[in-house]
Amino acid sequence: MAPTTSAPEAEEHVASDPNNFLNLLAMISDFSSNGGFNTSKWAFSTNGGTTWRQSFVPRQGGFPVTADSHVWQANSDPVVAIDKLGNAYLANLYLQADTQGNVTNDGYYVCVATLKSGPSFSKAGCHAVRTSLKSSTVLEDKPWLAVDNVSSTFSGNVYATWTHFTASSSMIFFSRSTNHGVTWSPAIQINPASQNGAIQGSQVAVGPKGEVYVSYELFTGTGATGKHEIAKSTNGGVSFGAAVAQTPQFTNLTFCTDYRCNSFPALAVNPKTGFIYDVYTDQPSANSKTRFVRSKTAGGLTFTAPLIINDATAGQRLMPAVSFRPERGCEHQLVRFAA
Repeated sequence: MAPTTSAPEAEEHVASDPNNFLNLLAMISDFSSNGGFNTSKWAFSTNGGTTWRQSFVPRQGGFPVTADSHVWQANSDPVVAIDKLGNAYLANLYLQADTQGNVTNDGYYVCVATLKSGPSFSKAGCHAVRTSLKSSTVLEDKPWLAVDNVSSTFSGNVYATWTHFTASSSMIFFSRSTNHGVTWSPAIQINPASQNGAIQGSQVAVGPKGEVYVSYELFTGTGATGKHEIAKSTNGGVSFGAAVAQTPQFTNLTFCTDYRCNSFPALAVNPKTGFIYDVYTDQPSANSKTRFVRSKTAGGLTFTAPLIINDATAGQRLMPAVSFRPERGCEHQLVRFAA
């Protein structure tokens, strides 16, 4: 994407086309065009990232707009996906703020367009997963998105997960779309009620038989420590089993004094074997470590002891990501982490 010169860009995410891996869809929060508020900008490449065509999400008068004709002040937390039917998806939080810059209400929306030689998103394609159009004590946060490009039973389903905040608590919510993002099911809660108020940072992924997995961080103690929990659905996201521990307890990052960072899960499922993977960082001492866990069996919810995968002991690591190269199959996986 073209760099800005007057304000920062952040929160990048990228996905590849399952039918043509040279097609890449990316999105990022851009702070340069909206008076200091961020607006998501997407970009598309047909040559593996050598060149890109880019545009902001649909806007009206310079502000983000959605299919319900609501004009928002900003949007953030972008996530992208492409399904094997040729649909491209942009997931975003859409935000309204008061004169002090405090968020008063928001919504979780997913914009969909046909990929073809390059997507063309419009406000008519930006549908609400969950939204509050007026000032509210209810807020949505930290969205994630996945499509079923693997199974035959639930092929084409789109799955959304996020943190739902009330005035006094928080919980992990999940919704599914069976018509390519046009309508979304009523939200269901993934975490047990006993964990309400102590969770954040969910991700969703799909297994080879259409299994749906949702992983999130559960803060323990006073929040200085945490662990990852994971829940599984075997009916295309209609219902989920009980969440179980995915990692042992770890120490959350403390070195991020002038910017945000976290120890949320980065989740992936092998589309051939069904093994489940999670990478994350913790800070047991002065320097942080990147840790890796894998399910002990395909599709199973018991996990190996964390393996440290960073090769250097000095310095800090944060916010890793994990993904697969499905064309290689089996156990070939790509792990990326930021140093």
